[in-house]
Amino acid sequence: MLPRRLVRRPPPSDGTPPPPPRPTSVGSLHTPARAPAEAEALKERLKKVMGDMNRLRALKRTLNKNFWEVGLLLQELSEPEMFRARGYGSWDAFVEREVEKDLFGRTLAQDLIRIVRVFQKERAEEFGLEKLRGALRALYPDPSGGLGAGGPPGEGGVVA
Repeated sequence: MLPRRLVRRPPPSDGTPPPPPRPTSVGSLHTPARAPAEAEALKERLKKVMGDMNRLRALKRTLNKNFWEVGLLLQELSEPEMFRARGYGSWDAFVEREVEKDLFGRTLAQDLIRIVRVFQKERAEEFGLEKLRGALRALYPDPSGGLGAGGPPGEGGVVA
């Protein structure tokens, strides 16, 4: 037996056409799905973020050798449109929940971004990760490294 709302009603016997269907309200089960205006761009950014995170997981094992590429990926992810595509309002929240959870600590992530922003690639690869982190400690002696609240690390002048 069909539920009451699905019971078929017989057509009118006087030959008049059936009444037109009632208009549906927004959000109704029967309204066609609508996509936001920027849905495709958001999908592309989300796909890029997920690909970068997978690449970071793969590079984690060889961090000392591939620290420059890891820093470039983190720098790209620190752009607001990238971490916001994943649903985070700030870079700090993204690092806390995505990077610290699976990859490495916040300090190392900030150092890798600063290395990419401050040093030249050839020289950086020549010195290695640990020496560059020591150099960053000399350049930025305070623990916060001169960071503003919630922003990506090391925004400012480049030291070459």
